[in-house]
Amino acid sequence: MKKIIITYLIFAFTNLFYCQQNLVQNGSFEDMVSCPTSSDGLNKATGWFPYMETPDYLNICTTNTDISVPNNLWGNQYAASGNAYVQIRCYADFMFTREVAGGSLVAPLTIGQKYFVSFKVNRADILSDSSYSINKLGAKFSTVSFSPSNPVPINNFAHINTNSIISDTANWVLIMGSFVADSAYNYIMIGNFFDDSNTTVVNNGSLYNCAYYFIDDVCVSTDSLLCANFSVSVKENSFKHQFSFYPNPTTDFVIVQNSFNTPFNLTVYNSLGQEIYRQQSITSNNLQLDVSSYNTGLLFVRITNLNNQFTYKLLKQ
Repeated sequence: MKKIIITYLIFAFTNLFYCQQNLVQNGSFEDMVSCPTSSDGLNKATGWFPYMETPDYLNICTTNTDISVPNNLWGNQYAASGNAYVQIRCYADFMFTREVAGGSLVAPLTIGQKYFVSFKVNRADILSDSSYSINKLGAKFSTVSFSPSNPVPINNFAHINTNSIISDTANWVLIMGSFVADSAYNYIMIGNFFDDSNTTVVNNGSLYNCAYYFIDDVCVSTDSLLCANFSVSVKENSFKHQFSFYPNPTTDFVIVQNSFNTPFNLTVYNSLGQEIYRQQSITSNNLQLDVSSYNTGLLFVRITNLNNQFTYKLLKQ
């Protein structure tokens, strides 16, 4: 009898863990085979490969400024979590072209089971031809893998997608949905799987004609809360909230409140990713930071504390 109870408890615990884990291998793109050196190095991210054209793997580790984080060829953006993300081209009106990133799941999906899917997107806007915004960004599942020579079909279907046009270039936008698995899928794909006639396009005021998006924090789980709040580390996320900034937006001074009561380092970057201020070994729990001399716009504040690194956005008016 005891053996049966113990076996049941082990089975129940295993199922609970399985249900609450992210089923996407390396969903935040932090794990690497090696640091990327070229703009088409998605296969350097563990578990991820190009399924159509040449998605780009961007990481803070590289010395190639085209694919660095936060400042790169396509825009200026810190990762939603960690130090890496992926860039994909989702529309171009001079030719039918898409880039699709494909990732492995840690286990096949169970037929008949409901799954929640989420990922974060941010529109790239620095590259001269990246001025378009679109809808239909989504996730699609497959039982087979694809490649640039054998690309995934664009057949106006995705298991989840957004009908909203994603135009935000400052903040990461969460796309989330759910579906019931009808096959034992073991691959996920991120991109625009709809043709031009089924994609809504907004020109943001340029003569050029592409839509590029950054992708981060891909999640698949039977737990909706996990995918709604997925980041690299729950522990890291909780640490991040130990720092607060007020007022934000600000015109001259901002107070940096440190609830850790331990020294920290602080670096401020402008919207181009250029360092404009640095202070180390700060012991004040209410640091007054003077931003009056900086240009108006978005500032990035990076804080290093207790071997953790966080990035915050500050709006200078």
